[in-house]
Parts: sequence; C-alpha cells; structure tokens
Amino acid sequence: MLSDRDLLAMASEASAWAHAPYSGFQVGAALLCSLEDGSEQCVLGANYETAHYRAVCAERHALQSARVTLKSLNLRFLKLAIFSPQKPVGLTPCGDCRQVVFEANPDCLLLSWAASGKVLSMKASELLPSAFGLESV
Repeated sequence: MLSDRDLLAMASEASAWAHAPYSGFQVGAALLCSLEDGSEQCVLGANYETAHYRAVCAERHALQSARVTLKSLNLRFLKLAIFSPQKPVGLTPCGDCRQVVFEANPDCLLLSWAASGKVLSMKASELLPSAFGLESV
C-alpha cells in the first residue's frame, strides 16, 4: 500500500500538469483505489479550466479517470490526496467534489498537504455532514 506521504507527493507532482490559465490556481490529486482482486492502484488528476470558467476539478478528474483507466465499475476509493502550490494552508475540495467523493465512498480518507508542510486528514463524511443522497429524498 502506498503511504500517505507517497500519495501526497504524487498529488504535488500532478499539480504541475494542471491547466489553470485564468485563475493560476493549480491543483493535483492522487486517488488510491482498491480493485476487485484486492490489488491497489493510484490514479492522478489535475484541474482543467476553460475560458467560460467551467472547470474540471482535480478530485473529480481523478475519480472519473479511475473507472476508465482501471477498467472497473467496482472500484473502492480508499484515499484521495490533494495539493496546490498556491495554497499555504490545507486545501479542501469544493462542494461539488465533496458530494462526488461522498457518493463514491463516505469513508474515503481525504489528505490535504499544505505548502507549509501540515497535512489535514478527514473522511468524506466529515467534509459533508448530512449529505444529500437519493435515499434521503
């Protein structure tokens, strides 16, 4: 299993591939997945902005890419590390990403590495208490 430090380093590396010409705010993500056979794989993501300010966040990029890249509909998302070199304190996912990660796995551990070196660690369910879901309708 990859260590938290390894995942955070991969998220940091992925932030360099972000396309953020408008905000200048680069974010990288590293998603640790468990496959059906019990093995684990890591998938990276980076944010991508367009001129009409509709962006794909690094977290959602990693989650969506994992299913296609790993060719599985039955992945278990274990940990998601995120990093932005422009954020001196811990970065947390936007509301859309919180919902997507929560639906993927409420127990998914989110790790955020601040440029200061501090690591924030929280479950998706902690970031989105009283989350909306079809079962709550």
